[in-house]
Amino acid sequence: MKSRFVISMIIIFFLFSLYAEKIVILHTNDHHGRPLSFQVGQFTGGGLPVRATVIDSIRYINENVLLLDCGDINDGLIESNLFDAEPDIKGYNYLKYDAMTLGNHEFYETLEKLNKQKKNADFPFLCANITYNDGSYVAKPYIIKEIKNKKIGIIGLTTNTTQFSAPISVTSHLKFLDEVETAQGIVNSIKDSTDMIIALVHLGISEDPEYGSLRLAKHVKGIDIVIDGHSHTQLEKPVWVKQNASQDSIPVVQALCWGTFIGKAEFEVNQDKVDFLSWTPIALQTKDKDRLILTEKKELLDLLQSYQNVALKQMGKVIGQTDKDYNTDKVRWQENELASLCVDAMQWYFRKEKPDFSITNGGGVRNFLNKGDIKISDIHNLLPFDNHVVLLEITGADLLTACEHLVKHKIGTGGFLHFSKGFKIEVNPDSTLKMVTFHKKAIRPDAIYRVLTNSYLANGGDAFESFRNAKVMPIETVFQRDIVISYIENKLKGKIKLSSEPQIFRMEQKK
Repeated sequence: MKSRFVISMIIIFFLFSLYAEKIVILHTNDHHGRPLSFQVGQFTGGGLPVRATVIDSIRYINENVLLLDCGDINDGLIESNLFDAEPDIKGYNYLKYDAMTLGNHEFYETLEKLNKQKKNADFPFLCANITYNDGSYVAKPYIIKEIKNKKIGIIGLTTNTTQFSAPISVTSHLKFLDEVETAQGIVNSIKDSTDMIIALVHLGISEDPEYGSLRLAKHVKGIDIVIDGHSHTQLEKPVWVKQNASQDSIPVVQALCWGTFIGKAEFEVNQDKVDFLSWTPIALQTKDKDRLILTEKKELLDLLQSYQNVALKQMGKVIGQTDKDYNTDKVRWQENELASLCVDAMQWYFRKEKPDFSITNGGGVRNFLNKGDIKISDIHNLLPFDNHVVLLEITGADLLTACEHLVKHKIGTGGFLHFSKGFKIEVNPDSTLKMVTFHKKAIRPDAIYRVLTNSYLANGGDAFESFRNAKVMPIETVFQRDIVISYIENKLKGKIKLSSEPQIFRMEQKK
């Protein structure tokens, strides 16, 4: 009799677990203006129409679905950039996103553009740690969603480094608050009225446990999951972080970038709590060697292709051919052929001004060139920002300060600098400068150098404040990407065969 009771209880428990209610959280990050499927190397996929297919299939089998985004919807390909991300926001409306946290790229043009995008979105923008100077919020700090009688708090946080990377014309109107202090304050205020708290953040994952989302998970008590963006990190499983105060382990997740993956987290709804079950990254690949993998939602595809058609009509002219695929996978870490293309083009275009050398930042070189025909649109995708070229007369002392900032703080970030030929930086094992040379001659602190750079860096972008000390010389105002287009057509004669040379050398520790 007793054994029958035990067996019955096991069966009941099994059936209960089989049909237990789940909450599914789908999330994306760093969309970067890619509303349609694209090809990079061997990968063909991404785009909102295929995202719609996957989301619809998940919603079909589970009605308890939250759809969230961690920001950087802006600054991508021309079918988005020409229209200030209008097709992307229309696509997000179609997909019925529940919320999007602001990324740093939402602050890279004007606050008027940001406010227009907020108005056009059918979902709330979130950001708790950036306010206007009067203390009012740029976006909602958090929302509370109710699913299966469970209240879920969703807190938005944006990387504090935006204060250094966004233009001063924007940041001068804003205050940037510490992410951890801000999050803990909100958690404390909503924890008693919620069953679960999500940190939906644009902070980034780093090897440094005191940086970004890992720092947040470690120091903020009361968060159930951190869903992240910004660092374009590809994960196969969550990063588990032990929380200081409670010693609980908190999952931190991220879904690469560009809509190539969508993250899927599952939580089980129990009577008095919500428990984490699993997290999986889902690849949004449409083709594999012309074999169809996932279909695209036709209704959404037709809507978004109209934007691409307009863009290609304006910029579909072929200007050259590449000899192979070129990418920017490590443009924030080391020298890169496409960054070299940019600085070489600047040197050539303004050669009559007799510049000593040119500088650009890796964060401004943002796409790839596939082997074969290159259109004007490809260069706009490579250089999506409206940066014009500036000629500076800068002291060697300020130049050395910029190089020191680079090697100490900007390796692996968008502020990684690329120089035209002949520039060499030697770095000591402790990341201090040993020597900086140009054509084998040491940079002299008291000398004046004529340097071409983009308007972003000239205005102190990425905290290169020493560039702002330089004297701006009068030259033609022309966008960096238009210079590259002219260089390909007129100097390279359409034959794009690129190379780069090492410029930063680390000295080995003496034994």
